[in-house]
Parts: sequence; C-alpha cells; structure tokens
Amino acid sequence: MNLLHQLLPRSVTTKAVKQVLFVLTICLSIQSLPASAGDCEDGIRLYNERNYAAAEQCFNRCMQRPVPDLNIGYYAALNAQQLKEYEKARRLFEQIVRISPNSPAGKMSAVAAKNLAGPPEVATLPRETWVPFTRQGSHILVDVELNQHPVKMIFDTGADACMFSEGMLQQVGVNIPDRPPDGMSGGVGKAGMTPMWKVPVSLKLGRIERKNFRIGMTRVPQVVALLGRDFYQGFEYSINDANNTIGFKRIGSGSTTETATKTSKAAPLGPDGSTTVSANGTYVYNIPYSGTTSMIIVEAKLNGQPCKMIFDTGAGMCFFTSEQANKVGVTVPANSVAIPVQGVGGGSTANLATISSFRLGPIELKDVQCAVGGKSVAPYPLLGQTFFREFQYTIDSANKIIHLSRSK
Repeated sequence: MNLLHQLLPRSVTTKAVKQVLFVLTICLSIQSLPASAGDCEDGIRLYNERNYAAAEQCFNRCMQRPVPDLNIGYYAALNAQQLKEYEKARRLFEQIVRISPNSPAGKMSAVAAKNLAGPPEVATLPRETWVPFTRQGSHILVDVELNQHPVKMIFDTGADACMFSEGMLQQVGVNIPDRPPDGMSGGVGKAGMTPMWKVPVSLKLGRIERKNFRIGMTRVPQVVALLGRDFYQGFEYSINDANNTIGFKRIGSGSTTETATKTSKAAPLGPDGSTTVSANGTYVYNIPYSGTTSMIIVEAKLNGQPCKMIFDTGAGMCFFTSEQANKVGVTVPANSVAIPVQGVGGGSTANLATISSFRLGPIELKDVQCAVGGKSVAPYPLLGQTFFREFQYTIDSANKIIHLSRSK
C-alpha cells in the first residue's frame, strides 16, 4: 500500500485507492489485453444477448482501464456466474462490497455473494426418488451427473461432504481452483489431514439436483469419488438389497419410500433399540443413533465392551486404528494378513482381526471381520459393510433411528 501511495497523486482518496486495487486484483487473473473505449459497452450488450464467452473477453479488457467502474465489475461478476465460474463471481462480488458497500452495485453484490457462499437452498428437492445401485466389492456405487457428465460415486454415510480428487475433476472439465486451500480434510489413509478446496458444481442423483453445490477437492488420488451426507441432507433414505435401489424421502413431505411403507411404527426405544415386525412379516431392528449431519454415531458392544462407532456405508469393512482397537480389546493375531485400505487420506495398510461377538442393538453377529491399523482422523471406529452387508436399512433422519431388516 505504501508503494501505491507513492505512485498516486496526493489528492487521490482512500476510496479511489480501493478501486485501483480492485482493478489490479482483477488484472492479476487475466491476460494483458489492449483495452478500448467500447469494451465496457460491448460487454454489457453481449451479456444481454447471452453471449457470455464473448462478453467475458470484453469485460476482461474493460477492467484494465485506468478509471474503474463498479457497475461494470458487477456485470463482469454476473457474467462469470452465467459461465459457472462461481468462485470468480463470488470474489468479484465480495471485492465490490469491500470497496463501496452502500452503493447500488455494492448492495446488489452483497446479496449475490451471500447466495453463492451459502448452502444450496436453490436446489430442486423432489418429494421422493429411487436410484439403482451396483456393488463393487462391498461398496455401494451410484450413477451421478457432475456438470452433466456421468460419474460413479460411492454412497458414503460416513463422509460429511462429497469428495473428489483433482484428477477426477480435470477429466470432466471442471475448473481447478488456483488459490490457497479452503480448509483441511481427512479420513482413512496415511496422508492424515490434507488441504481441501471447495468447488461449486451442479450435482444430480436421480431426481435430486443441487446447483451451485460445493464439493470438496483434494490432491490425494482417489479410486472413486464419495457421495457424502451434505448432498442428501433433508432426506431419509432406504437401502434395499432385494432390488438394488436406494429410496429417498424428503423429510416432512408426507410421502414414503417403499421400505418405509412396509415398516411398522417403532416401539419406544431404549438404549439397545427395539424389534418390531413389518407388514410383510419380517423383523425390523430399530437402532437409535446420535451425531450431527456430519456423522451417524451408534453404540455397539464388542465382546460385551461398549464402543461408539460411525455408521459408514462407504467403508468396506469395520475399521479401527490400533489405538481404537486397544481401547475396546480388539486384538490382531500374530498370523494376521495385511490388507490395503484406501480412503480420502490416501492408501495405507491394516491387518485383519475377528470380533467374536459384535452386537448392535438387538442384533448380534458372530466372528465379524474387521481391519486394524493404518491412520484415520475419524473420532470413532467405522461400522462398515462386514457388519450390515446382509441387511437392508432405512435412515430415519427426522427421528434419528436406523431401521434394519434381513435382506432376502
């Protein structure tokens, strides 16, 4: 700032300095192009004609003119939004607000920036929808559209956010952020906590479509992207292995998924849940859970030892770090087989162990395999597919109950 003041006349105001900085900031991200007097007018005209690509070139040149115009900056931000360059649009809006918050452009930019920064309230949420899934090993894979490009994702109740690797996004033409990371992310894997960027996209599963939805991106290679709970928040969902479908029911919509229709009303739940009988005569095990939108936490008993675990459909096996296993008495035999494990934190290895008695609410399974070792930033062990693979289940988000019944 001191150098800039030395270069400017003494009569230049603080507001003018901010406006010059605004222009310099924009110029850092575009190529040096010759500006002409008609670029600003042409940009507005092309924007109104919906020729957004041509308008962007005009606005880029216009923003390099000596006298900045916040109204043109506002148009440039709107144009970037139409091109789905949401991060660029948001930064432009926020810069206009910092320069002149009480001007018409500043007030409109404040509203626009808030809409871009907030959760995806503009999402189109259907009352209900069903989507098919396939299995890759023990993982549940669904077909999703990312900016209208088909991608495979793991349906992962253990992930609080949808996660992609940088390479995955590059393959479908999503712009990779060129800025410092927005935060840190981690899961199972040797990398631990890694830098993470939030990238706005359009994401669609069945009839659930969220626009300007912020996915997470890391530079750690992933085999398959994760469809986390932030995408289907506001829904209860049912996994049906009998016909390989996931049914989604919007909370409070009054509609029902197929599995929910067949499930009788649960009895009052104690700490160990309850058992009821559905309309078609099958037993339904009702398991209470706690936690927030970021994770589903259940209370299991391992060989009689209480253990909080994260209900994680994205985990192929029940997974413990060595420290977590020691706390609940899960031991690795001397002749245990080492296996690879893969997560958001990258690849690692773990050893196979067996839990003699594994109880969740009214359900008790014998000799359940699990993986012990590696690294994880999760606060609790993962309750994975080796426990509930033979069950179909409904997550009742409104009442925080998991309904499980035996798959036929």
